[in-house]
Amino acid sequence: MSKRYGNELTLRDARQRYSENRGFGDKLKAGPIALYFPNTKARVRAVKLHDLHHVLTEYDTTWRGEAEIGAWLINLSALAVGLAIAPRPVYRALCAGGALGITTRGSLKRAS
Repeated sequence: MSKRYGNELTLRDARQRYSENRGFGDKLKAGPIALYFPNTKARVRAVKLHDLHHVLTEYDTTWRGEAEIGAWLINLSALAVGLAIAPRPVYRALCAGGALGITTRGSLKRAS
């Protein structure tokens, strides 16, 4: 799976460890400012999938790491921010996602 979590963990267990290690809850911290979001069913589902990206890629939860995830998924907004704040690692993430055939919806393209 990844160097950080090893092959002995399932994705569910690795995501659980990831969340516990970071003390995640219902807030997002942007520098000194804490933003609170309601944990709707849709958000919980989306965050679980997003966190799997962090587990698999080992990108951190910093602005740079989130930009790398966005570039890996070819999210143009995140890519633009990422290229401004950390151009080389974000470019590498973009290439890594493209090499895997990741699309903007985060699904794999059908091989031709």
